Amino acid sequence: MLQSLTIIIITLTLTLIACSDGVKEAKQMVKKSIGLNDTLEIKNIQTFPGDVVCLEYLVNESGPTKTFIYARSVSYARPSELYLAFFCSETPGNVLLERAGIGPYSTSNTDLTEVTIDLTRLTAALESYYHDQFFYPTAEQGLQALAAPPDNILYPQKYPTQGYLKPIPLDPWGRPYLYEEPRWGGSKGNITVTTLGANGIAGGTGEDADISTKFLAQLQHLSFIAEQ
Repeated sequence: MLQSLTIIIITLTLTLIACSDGVKEAKQMVKKSIGLNDTLEIKNIQTFPGDVVCLEYLVNESGPTKTFIYARSVSYARPSELYLAFFCSETPGNVLLERAGIGPYSTSNTDLTEVTIDLTRLTAALESYYHDQFFYPTAEQGLQALAAPPDNILYPQKYPTQGYLKPIPLDPWGRPYLYEEPRWGGSKGNITVTTLGANGIAGGTGEDADISTKFLAQLQHLSFIAEQ
């Protein structure tokens, strides 16, 4: 009994220390993101599952109150309404299910876990490709450009002999992930990798939900919480 009580006390102490460190880091990041020497008021500090700190800040009293999210070394200085609802929630998985139809996220939902891993690996490979080539693969070249160099590649000498990702994963239902690469002139575009879920049809919820890299931050966050 005494041993169990000791374990509980140690766990609570470590949790409080982690929360304290997170709040301190969040305050520092707010100041860093503002980059001003003006008077800064930080208020309504709250902590949420997954080492999340949500707060509000006010610059020079006369300015508008703004929100800020700090989640495990990642800052969101201008969070969208969805990010606020998701990260600043005691039940973020419910928010993702209600807003996007994705979930429920749990360790037993192996399909969603696999999608999260695949999207993470594909995104990392695409960013490495961009770093070397200064462009993402085109929609025509597709994700296979990560496994073998496409024709007319800009810097073939930078393409790794083993490729960026090989083999290219299929989704949990055995279908290729869909890849979109809208061109934005000479600027960096917003690529998207998507699976259409179990039924392979656009739309749907639960196991039939479309899951894309647009929700990767949320999926990675839920994965972190599930592993805690």
